[in-house]
Amino acid sequence: MLEGILTWLQLLAPSDLLNLRLVQNQSNLVFVMYLVTFKRSWHFAMAFIFCELLAMFDLFGLFSQLDHKWYGVIFYIAICLTWSMVIVSQIKRTNNNGLAFTCSIMILFLMFMAWGSWANADIETYAYKNYANIIVCIHACIIASLYKPRAYIDDMVCKLRNYGISLLHAYIVRLVCYNFR
Repeated sequence: MLEGILTWLQLLAPSDLLNLRLVQNQSNLVFVMYLVTFKRSWHFAMAFIFCELLAMFDLFGLFSQLDHKWYGVIFYIAICLTWSMVIVSQIKRTNNNGLAFTCSIMILFLMFMAWGSWANADIETYAYKNYANIIVCIHACIIASLYKPRAYIDDMVCKLRNYGISLLHAYIVRLVCYNFR
């Protein structure tokens, strides 16, 4: 969906499109999660789209002449800065500790990837191999932290308790309970 538009804009070769299929599916999953929660998370959807644009257009070719080691550092730092600039207003506005914690995990992971691309430039590490899976999990945690599950659980328990009380006061339930005793 999103990558289809971006690849059309970039006009990638068909062989490159086959290699990106798995990453596209994971980014589409994250994009759909942000679309479902767009009312609460439009800042995060914009941060995700900006980071996708940076990744798809390869930082607009600004640092393509750099060594592989330094290019990875600049790439992850650029994504980290883009992410943090877009979401800082949302965190300040909501004052949600869970949201701040999950966003700090995202920023720390991106900084870890920047350090890992410099320190382990020639080695394919576990974090590098599973980067897309880890990012999807972090995004899912960010979306989950936008909601207060305790309020939903308390509301559901209150409704179940009210249904149980009304069921106990129903005449047919009293009749059945009386006859089975």
